[in-house]
Amino acid sequence: IGKPIAATQFYALDEQKRPVAAGEVGELHIGGAGLATGYFRRPDLTQERFISHPLGRLYATGDLARELSNGEWECLGRIDTQVKIRGYRIELEEIEVQIRKFPGVEAAVVACQEFGQNDTRLVAHVVGAVDFTALAMALKQSLPTYMVPSHYTRISKVPLTVNGKVDRKSLVPFKMIDTAIVSGPDLAQIWQRTLGLAQVKDTDNFFEAGGNSLLAVSLITEVNKVFSLNLGLAALIQNPVFADFKKLTQPQVLPTTTLRSLVPISLSGSGTPLFCFHGVGGNVMNYVTLIPAVKDQRPLYGVQSRGLDGKEPFIETIEEMAKAYASEIRQIQPRGPYLLAGGSMGGTVAFEVAQQLIAQGESIQNIIMFDTFGPDVVIKTPDPADSSIVRRLKQSLLYRLKTLAISVRKALLALNLKKVPLDIVLFDLEEANYRALRLYRPKTYTGDICIIRAKMQEKGWYSDPVMGWGKVVQGKIATFEIEGTHYDFIERPELVSILGRLL
Repeated sequence: IGKPIAATQFYALDEQKRPVAAGEVGELHIGGAGLATGYFRRPDLTQERFISHPLGRLYATGDLARELSNGEWECLGRIDTQVKIRGYRIELEEIEVQIRKFPGVEAAVVACQEFGQNDTRLVAHVVGAVDFTALAMALKQSLPTYMVPSHYTRISKVPLTVNGKVDRKSLVPFKMIDTAIVSGPDLAQIWQRTLGLAQVKDTDNFFEAGGNSLLAVSLITEVNKVFSLNLGLAALIQNPVFADFKKLTQPQVLPTTTLRSLVPISLSGSGTPLFCFHGVGGNVMNYVTLIPAVKDQRPLYGVQSRGLDGKEPFIETIEEMAKAYASEIRQIQPRGPYLLAGGSMGGTVAFEVAQQLIAQGESIQNIIMFDTFGPDVVIKTPDPADSSIVRRLKQSLLYRLKTLAISVRKALLALNLKKVPLDIVLFDLEEANYRALRLYRPKTYTGDICIIRAKMQEKGWYSDPVMGWGKVVQGKIATFEIEGTHYDFIERPELVSILGRLL
């Protein structure tokens, strides 16, 4: 888009309205003497878009942009069409283009909608007489699963802003069923309540219908309670279609197992099993995306936290976790060599499991860490823009308020003799895992490890190519980089295919 015209300046700012470095992407803001005073007779829009800033009075364009080395600026699309859902970065306009190709569609807008805590889904608002079932099937052929909308609704026209752009904020939210109405103990009703669906068909796939890792844990917990079962997440991972999952409630086909942390994700292939350990959230649902990378080559197991179901106590140290996990691993694979992996905190857990298996006389084929920082690494380096004592006090206060609110909620629930909700269990589990990670002091490891790190590290993150592991690893450290960030490169399908080749 060239350079700023006379009497105007361009600034690319991050989500905290701080200037980003030259070449980095941010929201384009315009300032200078040439800036308008506001929207004509629209004080609401003026207040939203024209902001006071240390750089002066600025107009927030809503466009993503960056400054090039020659001083010109490049526009990279609208900020409100790029969203992140369950770790996936999604460009909403890409979905809309595919929807508009379907016969009968006159126009379409895709938006994110909150259906509950940690439950954001894509909703397609479509103009035209279209069979939504057929449309969804067509989208599954042209888009990755995570980009296929969970819900569809018909609208008469696409709402526009005063300057002719799509006004996503004016879209009427997709109306879900009142889950209080669906209160029965029937399996279909449990699926309806969990997913917010008016009905459940035998062909419905839990994850394609809007299910995520949090809802999966909630579903399994309720199914186990209602049907007096002891199913794990593996049951849903391997049987996501309702008709298949329904068979698991029949007593004669229930699997018997003593495994409490191991989750079989894919059991095909005869190679050395790959064991992938949980991150701070305790869940292993993100490793489902690795199935295509290992299918027909080797079995894939996830290793989840104890206490994820709200029944067992949490394990408080990395060493105790490794002891419990190593014991279960040896039930599946009695002798080495072992192939261990993990993302973020999971790489640290894999490291300690390897240490304990070696102490038991076993051998390790490889430890593969997905963007795992080593011991004593300060993740964020000092950033002058973040040094404000007020900013740090605000962050500390917000965290303390959140912790206090959860404590109060627990106390009220205890007085009412009700079960502690799943979101509180998961919050406590994450805190317990963070504490264990902070306390961990690894011993020297004589073998080799492999680090697959995200290329798009956040600004200010630790820049050591071996991510701090050189302090404790005496063997070789192989490193590879994959596009993406710390949070999404294990999950995005186009990146997982690259990860699969590396594996």
